[in-house]
Amino acid sequence: MHKKVPTIMALAAVYFAGVPVANALLPDPHNPTSAVAFHNLEIPGLECEQGLGYLKDTPIWECDGVTIEAKSGKTYNEPNEYLPRQHRAFNYTSPLPQAVVVDRGQGLYHIEDFGNITVALDRDGDKYFFHLDGPDAAQYAERIEVHA
Repeated sequence: MHKKVPTIMALAAVYFAGVPVANALLPDPHNPTSAVAFHNLEIPGLECEQGLGYLKDTPIWECDGVTIEAKSGKTYNEPNEYLPRQHRAFNYTSPLPQAVVVDRGQGLYHIEDFGNITVALDRDGDKYFFHLDGPDAAQYAERIEVHA
């Protein structure tokens, strides 16, 4: 047997035994949390873990099994035109949703289809979107408010 083989075997044993020990000693990794707010849209009092791919301009939150994505855009089309298209884009589907766009007042609109909800705030051509996906998406969508 080559002289280096026992040394290599000993190092490998230390390495492979050390990984589970180190894993047991280190705390579980957690993403930071932040308020669920984007431009003039917010869910008051809700703070959730930032999701994978969280960016300031396109934040994502994970809230007890509900994923909330935010995005902004600019269009002068009517909500009945742009909201179904944006909902389709969030869902990565081809067909437009058949659901009706609901006017919630204050420039706030929503559409629910494919088992999830997209909410839009329309401000003079600027559009701000929350897309909610998960078992309690409707409960979170109802709490969305416009703030100054």
